[in-house]
Amino acid sequence: MIPYYVLIGAPLLFALFHSLSLDRPLHPIPRKNYTIVLFFFLYFLLLALRRGDVGVDTAGYLRGFTRFGNMPLAQAFLTSRWEPGFVAFTKFLTYIIPTKQLFLAVMAGLCVFPIAHLFYHESEDDVTGMALYLIFPNFMMLFSGMRQSLAMAFAPLIFYAVRQRRLWLSLILAGVATMLHNSALILFVMYPLYHIRLRPKHLFWLIPGYVFTFFNSARLYYLFLPLFGQDYADRYEELTQTGATTMIILFSLFVAYAFLAPNEELMDKDTIGFRNILVLVLFIQMFATISPLTMRMNYYFLPFVALLIPKISHRITRVDRRYVQLIEMGLAAFFLLYHLVKIQSDDTLNIYPYHFFWQ
Repeated sequence: MIPYYVLIGAPLLFALFHSLSLDRPLHPIPRKNYTIVLFFFLYFLLLALRRGDVGVDTAGYLRGFTRFGNMPLAQAFLTSRWEPGFVAFTKFLTYIIPTKQLFLAVMAGLCVFPIAHLFYHESEDDVTGMALYLIFPNFMMLFSGMRQSLAMAFAPLIFYAVRQRRLWLSLILAGVATMLHNSALILFVMYPLYHIRLRPKHLFWLIPGYVFTFFNSARLYYLFLPLFGQDYADRYEELTQTGATTMIILFSLFVAYAFLAPNEELMDKDTIGFRNILVLVLFIQMFATISPLTMRMNYYFLPFVALLIPKISHRITRVDRRYVQLIEMGLAAFFLLYHLVKIQSDDTLNIYPYHFFWQ
């Protein structure tokens, strides 16, 4: 467990040193807090240097990398159940990457760095954003689900295309992501979702919508399931109890906080767009209690939720700034402690304990 403690502890110590340095004018510091850089660099190292049995699906992807290297592309398509985009990309990597461990390192970089870029440029509170990212399932997914992790890396790219109102580019990127993992279909909604303007008054129809969705989730689920293709429809047709109720409660609190706490006059386009994404996240989570497939669809949007909550805290004007800072510190401490407790009890993806590839 020590590597995971270092992943958390080193950025926290850096953040503490950075905040103390603000009172030392004789020691100039960079304008940007590099806590996020350190966190995601260590995260990348853990992913790149992990042994093949860290992550329940990692060994399967390594076998696929070796197998695709020994067969033509057409045969790889015919013999694999993976999405064609991921098969083709893996086959391409076999031409330029000599070892399985280097394959893991390259995939780690491709999955982590787009998210790191998003947090570096958009985060308004690095520690709180980091703490939220740690409690979301995205953190563990990158250790195991390589196909979806690579598709998730397209979400920040699509966000920047959407922000610049480049509709066709966002649709093309969403299409490429879907060829890597079918659940990335949800990324096609990011363009309209970001640009609508939901206000607190819209809670009057959002709340009944959430209640209706929760109590009719099974019926609605079977309406949307065919969109993912026959393979996924067969695999996820049976409803299961996933135990995702805790996240429904958490996201409900986030929705209330995001709509009721801030001064709407201070809400910029990105903050409103991220809040709109949170609205969809809660709707999707209503289905996550009955199917792991729908829970996976939320993974694309959770980094934006981690960025949103600190943004909301910085736009509260009805509360003294000192109390807002206490709120931020409290949120960060709570989510970090929650993560430390969670890693002791939840290991469905087989990432604990950690092993380096040379061990």
